[in-house]
Amino acid sequence: MAHISELGLFDYLAGTADLTAQEMEHLQDCDDCSELAVDMRRIIQDSPDISKARCLLVEEGELPSPEEPPKEVHEEQHELD
Repeated sequence: MAHISELGLFDYLAGTADLTAQEMEHLQDCDDCSELAVDMRRIIQDSPDISKARCLLVEEGELPSPEEPPKEVHEEQHELD
């Protein structure tokens, strides 16, 4: 399985989305995704506002900027053309 998307991981950690069973298993087995989750969780916990935490992660390059469509969406749109 490919790595969990940064946006998907952020939304899961922020409590606004769920991960699939495959994604949960991957998160437990993948050191890269686990490390990213720890970093994101720390930022989310330190921020009183989820939108501010999201902005901080965008500034740090951990999340795509709002102007950039997520890679998955962009690839799906390209396949539809």
